Amino acid sequence: MRRLLLKLSRNSHEVFAKVELKSMFADLTFNNLMKMMAGKRYYGEDVTDDSEAKDFREFIAEVVENGGAGNLADYLPILNWAGNYENKLMELFKKMDDFL
Repeated sequence: MRRLLLKLSRNSHEVFAKVELKSMFADLTFNNLMKMMAGKRYYGEDVTDDSEAKDFREFIAEVVENGGAGNLADYLPILNWAGNYENKLMELFKKMDDFL
């Protein structure tokens, strides 16, 4: 929280400045979660391993993208043969297990 407040105060030290808080709050949330789980930062300025952080950010983007999606085959079972939603989720879970 202190880092976020310092960043905001630096941005508006001289004059009022517009800031986009959505990404800053997302960074704060993910950094707090990962600091508790892995003891590392993956967002912001103090990232130690850039390649690992990049992989993590891509992974999180994929999780968010697929997290809210529904499986059409749940409503129309005939679509099971056309879609591979469950396979995509299984691959995503495997990536998550490997990463964590």
